[in-house]
Parts: sequence; C-alpha cells; structure tokens
Amino acid sequence: KRIQEVNKSTKLKDKFEEKIPKLSKDSVERLETLLDFYHDNDQFTGTALIKSKGKILLSKSYGYADKAKRLQANSHTPYRIGPVSQVFTAVIINQLATEGKLDLQAPLKKYMPYYENGKVTIEQLLSNQSGIPDYLKNEDYKAKVMSRSYPLKDMVVNFCSDTLNFKSGTAFEFSNSNFEVLA
Repeated sequence: KRIQEVNKSTKLKDKFEEKIPKLSKDSVERLETLLDFYHDNDQFTGTALIKSKGKILLSKSYGYADKAKRLQANSHTPYRIGPVSQVFTAVIINQLATEGKLDLQAPLKKYMPYYENGKVTIEQLLSNQSGIPDYLKNEDYKAKVMSRSYPLKDMVVNFCSDTLNFKSGTAFEFSNSNFEVLA
C-alpha cells in the first residue's frame, strides 16, 4: 500500500513503464534496471541475488547498511524481513511434519522442555490459537529486541513466556511470538 502511494505521488511507476519498451529482453538486465531505477529514486535499499542452475546471474547491493555512518550495503548486510520470515518458518515446520520429524499435535514440552507454556501445541502456534502474547505489543520487550540480537532460546524464554491471553485452542489472536517459538 505504501509503495502504491509513493508510486502515485511521484509517478515512478509510469516513468519506469515508459522505459520498458527500450529495455533489453534479458530478464536479469530488466530486473537490474528496475532495481537501479527504484534505488536511484530513493525507493529501494537491499540486496538482490538471482541464481539459476548453480550460476549466479546477479548479485548486487543497493544503498546503505548504516545510513548515518554512510556504510554501504553488501552481500553480508543483515536486513529485517519481518513477516516474510513467518511464511518460511511455517513452510519448514510443515515440511518437518510431513517427513515425520515433528508432530503438529504434540505439546511444545516434547521439543522444548524448558518452555514455560509447554502445553501449547505446534498446530496452535501455526494457527495463532496459542494464547501466547505478542512480544512486539510489549513496549519494553520491543525496545530490547530492536536494540540487539538474541539467540532464539533467549528470545523464547525472555520475551515469549508470559501468561497466556486465553486458554490455548479456544480463540484466535495473531502473535509474532508464535513464530519466534516455532523458529
């Protein structure tokens, strides 16, 4: 939605579409031109990697890893990808279940005996029916998590172990904590 607003206000999308007929037919070059265009117009910072059949076709970083220090981004720059990681986590959890390496109905204590909310099941985490409070709604937790990196076990123990908001399996409430625990 934000990108659509930016495109509308600056007409970047229209400007880029005017260039399309003049672009190379090579899809990698076209994508690189698109990324260059949006970066040049202050709308994209990140790292792109395109690989096919074991061959790297494009590996390029755009912008700064730390704008204040004018430190350029590179292939080792860590980026916060937010909710996208939750999709990857859910896919991996389901792959493990399909392979018989994980039981979706099992309580967490089977895999994490140290976890405070060990009666919650993996399926309840995946479906946001665990009752575990969202650590990002706690301003103190949020400040700590955003200020430094924590090992996953420390994240789970320190920020995802509060008293449940409701009895697991009885309601739906989105919680980022579910995916921290799943990770």
